[in-house]
Amino acid sequence: MGPSDVTLTAAAGTEGGGAALDQVIGMSVVALIVTVALLWIGYLHRNRRITWLNNFAEWLGRKFHRPPWVALQVFLFTATIICALFGFIWDVSLHIGKGRDAGPLANPAHYFILIGLFLLFIAGSMAIVLPYDKPGPAAIRITRTWYAPVGGVLMALCGLYALIGFPLDDIWHRIFGQDVTLWGPTHLMLIGGAGLSLIAVLLLEHEGRVAMGPDGMAEDSKFNKFLYFLSFGGLFIGLSVFQIEYDFGVEQFRLVLQPMMIAAAAAFAAVAARLVLGPGAALIAAGFAIALRGAVAFIVGPGLGAPTSWFALYLGPALVVELLALTPLVKRPILFGAVGGLGVATVGLWLESLWIGAVYHYPWPTSMWARRWPWRSRSPSEWACAVPYWRWYSPGNRCRGPRWESPSWWRPCW
Repeated sequence: MGPSDVTLTAAAGTEGGGAALDQVIGMSVVALIVTVALLWIGYLHRNRRITWLNNFAEWLGRKFHRPPWVALQVFLFTATIICALFGFIWDVSLHIGKGRDAGPLANPAHYFILIGLFLLFIAGSMAIVLPYDKPGPAAIRITRTWYAPVGGVLMALCGLYALIGFPLDDIWHRIFGQDVTLWGPTHLMLIGGAGLSLIAVLLLEHEGRVAMGPDGMAEDSKFNKFLYFLSFGGLFIGLSVFQIEYDFGVEQFRLVLQPMMIAAAAAFAAVAARLVLGPGAALIAAGFAIALRGAVAFIVGPGLGAPTSWFALYLGPALVVELLALTPLVKRPILFGAVGGLGVATVGLWLESLWIGAVYHYPWPTSMWARRWPWRSRSPSEWACAVPYWRWYSPGNRCRGPRWESPSWWRPCW
């Protein structure tokens, strides 16, 4: 059979260019209703025309020894972020197992994500409107008599940023078609806003502790401590959501980026937990992260019949941080963080690699480790141009001096 006898047949299919118009309208109406309701409740509360919101927040504050503008938000946020995490893992698993969906309302996992993100924005908004008095020394001034806690503002902004990612995601698909990576720009808005909100809730909790003073915090209950440890466990998870492609074994980018992201998340969360909560906190927080991620993975995988994901344990990096905290370095937080980050990026990653090699689809080969270090560059100009950006190279973009292109250890696989 010669070349002229070969014929190619293309199967008919959809372009996947965005959601149906009725779904877009429906989501827009819901968002408008929620926004109007929040504005109206906030207006009535600030003008003291309603008392039920303040009374409920004060009741929670008395029960759990927290300021009203912290207690309500922490409980709402905890339920919110677990809901969003479950929806996110389930959504990625469904896409891997079944492919595209017909729109934002055609995928059951999207409802959990939407509810979680809406409640995240509501929790932050409530923290902004609740306090009648100035909530601590770091509060942000909105009007002459209205101050908002920094953590509440950040929480609301994270929720809003993530919510904006939903309509922008549809616009992105309409312009460019469906993308097959978690690291699309609108996807990063969704997971970045939700993941980084863990920093906001920890900051809000700290503001509440500062506002109560040392005498008020002496009555801290075991349940409050449990929530605090759980929040730092959530910080491990929130900073690890960018690795989900690697967890499912369908990464679209270079394998060398996985240990970099694990080291960054582990160093940030473990050092922060140890400095804030004291001895053993890094290991306990990592344990909470394992329990939560494991429960979600079990429900989504064996429970719902979707593909199962693995996840980084962070026990090795947490152990390194705890051992380092036994030295006098723990009394110098900046130096402790720097040395802790170095320990996590070396010994901690080696310990983590034992788990990765045992259960992950693609273990880390030893030949990969040399790619993590910039001394593989060929000239000083590569050093100078590689530092600011990962992808600052195009055929028409050259630095002065010798011919330059970004080092191979910076470039993703595309």
